[in-house]
Amino acid sequence: MTREPLSLPPRPRWPTPDRAIEESTRSPLDARGIDLRRLPGGTQDAQEAVHAYSQVHAALGMLEDRERRVVVAYACGGSYRGIAKAMKEAGWPVGSSSQVRRIHRPAWERVAARLAELGLCPPVGGT
Repeated sequence: MTREPLSLPPRPRWPTPDRAIEESTRSPLDARGIDLRRLPGGTQDAQEAVHAYSQVHAALGMLEDRERRVVVAYACGGSYRGIAKAMKEAGWPVGSSSQVRRIHRPAWERVAARLAELGLCPPVGGT
């Protein structure tokens, strides 16, 4: 009797949505105009990386500008208080860290759900 090998689901590229956001927004790769021959790891790996970064940028593109700035700042290590202070200094109408939290959470959940749907991150809560 021969056994069929178990088929495992594909492994997500990033462990968390925040890691995907941080890496894709801090990456030197810009999803446009990349010479794939110059990237290490072969053309297939490079194309997959560019595609994954593009999908993260597209998920962030679903957000309003203020939501996107808050989600990216938080993913890159900012605190609600620090984000509120920086946004106030930049002239954005943000009142407090609790307001930043109210902006962040629903926007982040939409991005996290999209990244999980694309298979780039595990679903939030591990489900």
